Amino acid sequence: MTDPLREKLAAYKLEHRYPEQLAARFPRIVTRIMELWGTPNLQAYFDELLIMDRHDRQGFPAEIGAELMSVSMAHDQIMGMQEEHHDVWEHVRESIESQLTELGFEASADGFQRAVSQGNVAAVLLFLGAGLAVDHREAEGEWTPLIRAAFEGNDAMALVLLQHGANIHATDRDGYGPLHWAALTGHEQIIQLLLDRSVNVNQPSLQGFTPLLQAASQGHERVVRKLIAVGADPNTATNEGWTALHKAVANNHLASAVALLDLGADATARHLDGETPLSLAQAGNNKRMADLLTLAAGLQARQRARQRQAT
Repeated sequence: MTDPLREKLAAYKLEHRYPEQLAARFPRIVTRIMELWGTPNLQAYFDELLIMDRHDRQGFPAEIGAELMSVSMAHDQIMGMQEEHHDVWEHVRESIESQLTELGFEASADGFQRAVSQGNVAAVLLFLGAGLAVDHREAEGEWTPLIRAAFEGNDAMALVLLQHGANIHATDRDGYGPLHWAALTGHEQIIQLLLDRSVNVNQPSLQGFTPLLQAASQGHERVVRKLIAVGADPNTATNEGWTALHKAVANNHLASAVALLDLGADATARHLDGETPLSLAQAGNNKRMADLLTLAAGLQARQRARQRQAT
């Protein structure tokens, strides 16, 4: 499996700042660093880790503290590089505008996004080579190039962006990241690229939607099975109480409902308004789905009764 932090540092020739011991002993911290990368919250997280001024917390060993400081400095350095290239378009015009023109793209933010959307790897590499940040957004809260590639199912583009350090944890203004959009659209190769880089399979959007809920809502059974196999919780609910099973049932995706039930989804889960998967099936006059859920609910009730007796 690849390491997104290592790739991010390598993209800026800062491989020597990779926190080897931290990654080996505290991998969750490295994951959290990447989740916060490029946001103001990361510095606060570094401060929390480094200061350790609470009486109930034991500080890190000196070598770990040194690595934390080093990767913190690397983050600042990379952010500084990106800030220096904030007006990157002048540099682009001076060096490679003619090459972009030959490929049919203008040296602008719109040109970069259009190159990503059209899957023109050569043009994207020219933009990145000129210093444009790989996670450049058209506007605050809009899609990063990787999110766009994930939604559109462009495997080759997604791989290029990832190889240049694209942030797999970046989200849009609603909290949806690349895995959410790849799961919604069923692009399995991109999902695998993200899973290979240890993306958080249970990352919720601002409304609590996980990639599994996205896949279930569209009936992508293979994606549903893949996500649960790598740790997705089949019973995670949105802020309003929708589970993946609710979504599969509501949209009449029988195969996905079967997969979810096979892999531990609760057939009696309740939405805030009291709706269960069974009540949704009944309201939709979906007899086959309703029969399945009635059977599953009965089996799960008997299983829970046996577990109570055993304890």
